[in-house]
Amino acid sequence: MSMTSDEILLISKSVQFAFSQDDDFKKMYIENFVIETCNAYPGSGTGRISCSKGVKERFILGIANAVDASCKDADCNDTYKALDALLNNKFVIADKVSGWFNNADNRTFIQGMNNTKLKKKICDDLIAEARTLGSDTQTLKSDINNYLDVVEQAGTFDDYRGGRKLRRTRKSKKRGKSKKSKKSRKSKKRGKSIRK
Repeated sequence: MSMTSDEILLISKSVQFAFSQDDDFKKMYIENFVIETCNAYPGSGTGRISCSKGVKERFILGIANAVDASCKDADCNDTYKALDALLNNKFVIADKVSGWFNNADNRTFIQGMNNTKLKKKICDDLIAEARTLGSDTQTLKSDINNYLDVVEQAGTFDDYRGGRKLRRTRKSKKRGKSKKSKKSRKSKKRGKSIRK
């Protein structure tokens, strides 16, 4: 397995960090590395083992998994918390907003609220979810609201309410097409009569 100098440095730092931690962390790091490397693909035998690129990645990603497991305990230290936030992004706003809209339980809120109230409901729900995941940040509320402003301007709220915006667009297009089609029919008829 060939490695660049950057890869060697990154793997070396990751392994050094892992082995400078307590025994529980070391155990989680090693177990995760072995399990993930040996079970990278479905199937049986050696076909399940990760490729060399995957093995290199797992030296580094093993830190993320060990930190994630360590941060489930109440006494997680500040270094682990910082690494967990950096390596284990649990809260992607776009994914969470999409998930909120696709949740069948939220259909009543979409239909029954104006956009201002709907954005507040979505924001409150997502902040509550972020807190349970330990992903609440100082800017999260404004980040969610900024994203929801973009979603609103794109017409997504209307689309989920039954496509009101799309219907208006279709009607205006149909009117334009029907006038053109009548004119083209008349010109075709005239053209035919000239030929005769």
